[in-house]
Amino acid sequence: MDKDLRIISTMEELKIVSDPLRLQIISVYREQGKPLTVKGCSDILGEVPAKIHYHVQKLLSIHILELDHIEIVNGINAKFYKLVNKGLKLELEDSKDYTMQDSFKHISNVVISQLENFKIDFLNSANKAMEQKEIKQQDMGWLISYTLYLSDEDLEDLQLLLLEKVSKYDKKSPDKQKHIFISGLSRKD
Repeated sequence: MDKDLRIISTMEELKIVSDPLRLQIISVYREQGKPLTVKGCSDILGEVPAKIHYHVQKLLSIHILELDHIEIVNGINAKFYKLVNKGLKLELEDSKDYTMQDSFKHISNVVISQLENFKIDFLNSANKAMEQKEIKQQDMGWLISYTLYLSDEDLEDLQLLLLEKVSKYDKKSPDKQKHIFISGLSRKD
């Protein structure tokens, strides 16, 4: 399970991954589930390849992406990149160089970006389902909110359980539809 998650532990790594466009690039590579060139990624995002290339280089520098292979395409060496890990987990280590206040802005960018993307996907899915003659509940999506009471050990167990369950369903298959899953826990004291 650990190899599936890339731990973001330094402020440098957090600054790099918290950029909204870089988060979109990571999402494209995750959703495509296969190695892509910078051009392939830029086409999907509707951005200029040079702009995506710059951001891919930043992600390569902290081992979020890696070179998968090189192919000759139209006489040019095309570099195909892939994600190193399936997911990211923020676990900043203590440092004299920054405070948690310093990192809050970057953590906020990550949270806001993920929630905003989920909101858009959720509402688009629901809207698309409403346009159908026959509405099925599974096409609408679902949202759930609970208040949980957890010890530190319970929290760690729950995180591991969710990661195990979710990773069971992360393979593309022609007989399955794509769903977006987001989860999070915050202490409410």
